[in-house]
Amino acid sequence: MNRYHHEQISKHTYKIVENDPYGQYPFLYAIMGVDKCVVIDTGTGIGDFAGYVDANINKEPRLPYLVINTHVHFDHVGGNHKFAARKGFRGVHMSGADKRFSLNLDINSLCMAHNCTVKHYKVDKWLKEGDTIYLDDSKQERGTSLEIIETPGHTPDSIAIYSHLEKLLFVGDNIYPYTVIHLDCIGSNVKSYVDTLKKLQAYIIKVEKDEPGKLRSPEEVEKSLLCQPCDDEEEEKGNGDAEAKIDSSSSTGEVESKEEQSNEKDDEENHRKDAIANKEEKNDDRNSNETNNKQCATKGENKNSKSAHDEDDTRSCIDNSQAESSINNKNKKENNGQKGKEGGVSSNSNNKQRDQQEEKSKGPPAAAAVLQEQHPHQKLIDDFCQLTGQNVEALNFSIDSLMQISNYNVNEMLDMFFTNGAALSQICPPNSGPQDNRQRKSEGKNSNNSDLVVAARGGGRAEVKKEFKAPEGVRLCCGHVEAALDPKSIEQLLALLEAVKAGALYPSHVDSGYGEFTNGTYSLMMKLKPKW
Repeated sequence: MNRYHHEQISKHTYKIVENDPYGQYPFLYAIMGVDKCVVIDTGTGIGDFAGYVDANINKEPRLPYLVINTHVHFDHVGGNHKFAARKGFRGVHMSGADKRFSLNLDINSLCMAHNCTVKHYKVDKWLKEGDTIYLDDSKQERGTSLEIIETPGHTPDSIAIYSHLEKLLFVGDNIYPYTVIHLDCIGSNVKSYVDTLKKLQAYIIKVEKDEPGKLRSPEEVEKSLLCQPCDDEEEEKGNGDAEAKIDSSSSTGEVESKEEQSNEKDDEENHRKDAIANKEEKNDDRNSNETNNKQCATKGENKNSKSAHDEDDTRSCIDNSQAESSINNKNKKENNGQKGKEGGVSSNSNNKQRDQQEEKSKGPPAAAAVLQEQHPHQKLIDDFCQLTGQNVEALNFSIDSLMQISNYNVNEMLDMFFTNGAALSQICPPNSGPQDNRQRKSEGKNSNNSDLVVAARGGGRAEVKKEFKAPEGVRLCCGHVEAALDPKSIEQLLALLEAVKAGALYPSHVDSGYGEFTNGTYSLMMKLKPKW
């Protein structure tokens, strides 16, 4: 079974969905910075989430990890301990709004309610409102930072993280569509939740017009490291060495001057001897050159007479070879012309025979199309469609991805469809499975390569990245179901809460003093008569 699958949702951010056995399907995020990889929530811990990010997103040369938890629930903190074992780990960061609540992991993580366990971990930094985490520590700018916003409601320690770099607001479990938002957990508070929604609404208005930031590329980082000036300590050390050399040279100057005077006298005598020896050598060379010139003159006369005879012989050979080559070329042209005529006739007849054979072997076009579209797991698809009453062509999710994460088990497919059917379009995006890719290729399309470019390896970047336009507005990245939600969803949630408060909306489901209130897109599980 594939425990995780991921999708790149912006230039630097990846969404990873966990296929856990508890039916939570949390959305986890990895943001690739210049000097760190920031992981927002780590899942249930049932699989090796850290290993998956290593292999698929934060590849070698790997950046150190920094983990931020949006709240203490088990499906968001379960994998913390795996990241803590990584080299250069920067720590686990979470809200310090209610440390006592966050540290009571066994109860407040809800792991006992789901019959599972969570390994304990160390919180390295307790976050507060307005704290900033830079994605490039050497160039700390607001446009390349993550800002912490305290958002109690779902839990007292809930936080949201805003990426100024890409205008993404990670809201945890406070907001998501189509699946129940729980305000019935330990520590949940409806009044705090309403205040949080209004706070986020005001914050989005404040940052909506801000320009997104820009991170330095790996090449720019490398260039800045190479161009860095020397440290002050190294400069002082260099100056000290220069001064020491000057002092040592001044102390030995007198000794060197005496030695130079004695050496000058010796040099004069040596120069005189060399001059006399050179004069004698020149006279000897002059005499030897005269004798050599006389010998060369006599040899030259003999060579000239011999070369004249050789030139006559070579000219006659060239004339004969040219005549033979012209005759051979003429014969070749005549032969090639005859072969070309015969070959043209035979090639035309061969082409006609080949075309006739291909037409016979093609068969009816409908049969070929059926063979091309045949799925290797067609029986499993037929069983699923028969049991659910769905048409495979009308599905808003990838049936191939659903089979893959369900380990090709029809019972697991049915369980995911009936318990979390509305979220399948996000968990298994349309045209995302390998069979869908093969089908797109057979239709003549370029599969996934139309919007993919190969990225430069360096700084831990994944090998393949999508090209993304600059963000036009803030988008909400939820802890479940949706990774690019419109901020208008906050208005719809506030309207739903007002309807519940006014008694204008009745619960669709009631359980132990709590009711589920829904407007079709958003659902809230909360007390039957909430007060705020």
